[in-house]
Amino acid sequence: TLVAGSGKAVGVSVVFVVFVFVFVVFVFVTQGALIGLMGGLMGAALGYLALLPFPSRDAFEPGMLPMDITQGSYGLAITLTVGGAILASILPARSAARVDPVTAIGQ
Repeated sequence: TLVAGSGKAVGVSVVFVVFVFVFVVFVFVTQGALIGLMGGLMGAALGYLALLPFPSRDAFEPGMLPMDITQGSYGLAITLTVGGAILASILPARSAARVDPVTAIGQ
């Protein structure tokens, strides 16, 4: 309501204020998704590389810890990372969209 009130004070329509709010939220969420995707891909690759020195499931002997890197849930890990990053980006997006334009210009 503060943004809408400031917009009306300078002659901006309510539709434009809503558009700006949606755009700011979209930019923050998109950035969060891209950061989550890059982090998820890097984490999956590093996890795969970290498991390479261990013996495969076929070479398992009693007393050893079998590692099956072919079965890994890399897609699930990447999806959860992107989802977490999107959720973590929503709060800053909402607060950035609600900043008073006069305060933002003054800084």
